[in-house]
Amino acid sequence: MGAARLSCKCRIARMSMEQEGLAPFTASDGVTLFRRVYEPAGEPLGELLLGHGIGENSSRYIQAARAFAAAGWRTTTWDLRGHGRSEGPRGYVKEFRRFHLDLAEQVSELQRSGRRVVVVSHSLGGLIAFGAVAAGLTKPDYLVISAPALEARIATWKRIVAPILSRILPMLRIPTGVGADTSPGQRLQSLDPTAPDYLYAVTTRLGDEGFRAQRAARAVVAAGGNFPVPMLVTQGEGDTLVRPEWTKPLAQLGNVEYLTLKGFSHHPFATLAYQVAVDEITQRIGRR
Repeated sequence: MGAARLSCKCRIARMSMEQEGLAPFTASDGVTLFRRVYEPAGEPLGELLLGHGIGENSSRYIQAARAFAAAGWRTTTWDLRGHGRSEGPRGYVKEFRRFHLDLAEQVSELQRSGRRVVVVSHSLGGLIAFGAVAAGLTKPDYLVISAPALEARIATWKRIVAPILSRILPMLRIPTGVGADTSPGQRLQSLDPTAPDYLYAVTTRLGDEGFRAQRAARAVVAAGGNFPVPMLVTQGEGDTLVRPEWTKPLAQLGNVEYLTLKGFSHHPFATLAYQVAVDEITQRIGRR
């Protein structure tokens, strides 16, 4: 195990920035989304679309993206609209469905390669991916959602005022209160020298739309049945932002595997132990 992991790290280190090209994507409403592609050595096993959580951006996923590429996957990272280097008002989305469409349109593009398409999304990204697939807007070959935010540690007053302020002051920003998402001393430093700012506050419209999306996702889980595509749910055992008891009900759906990540808190990819999470995922989707 140790030798294999060392070999994998060496392959990652040899990957040059020339293999990590920019690949902007223009959504159907004209908004340009920032993306970067990490090419594997040799023929790809498939296409992997890697999505982030609220407030952050893809600059925190460089090491994980390189690890997926080293395992043989042509990996595309992207910034949600209103986040990172993507266009759109900061921390804003008019309707949550727009996030669904942004994801679905990218999956459609990747499917034109003729290769398998795997979507890996974290936290808010997991909520987006779950909702898009559940609604039938997209059908990747496999879905991985990490600490999907079907519920989250949010102050009650924010849930009360969000629907009201979303109508009268939709662009008003309110602190998310997310705070630290990795264990103490385990935060992974970004390799992006000009990484965009983290958003510690988002608009009331995004907050309201997010709460609605959470309720819709929980209704899907409560209804039961088989999920439309094979899905892996990963959950840090020490997560206090999206608690394990909030995501465990997903395991009741058919076509779903639930994996507890021992020793992890909320974020599996922006932590020094990211390779462990990547290995768990590639054991299931395939690797070289």
